Amino acid sequence: MRSTPRSPSAASRLRQRLAAAPLFVEKLNREIDAVLTDPKLKARLADLGGVPMPMAPADFGKLIADETEKWGRVIRDANIKAE
Repeated sequence: MRSTPRSPSAASRLRQRLAAAPLFVEKLNREIDAVLTDPKLKARLADLGGVPMPMAPADFGKLIADETEKWGRVIRDANIKAE
């Protein structure tokens, strides 16, 4: 009987991807923060009423969670329903 190398299982591939995800997020965050310091971009955002908000990924996650809770409460209190 001939031996063949085993291919990685789906779970193994998933573990590898999840382990790499924080590295990807960190690199993406560094690149976005660098872009947000560009004077032309800052000026364009200001023209549109925006303000660059560079932040760490954990801080961004907290901001999204806080905003989701805040606006979810507004929607529930006002009994807003999708049509």
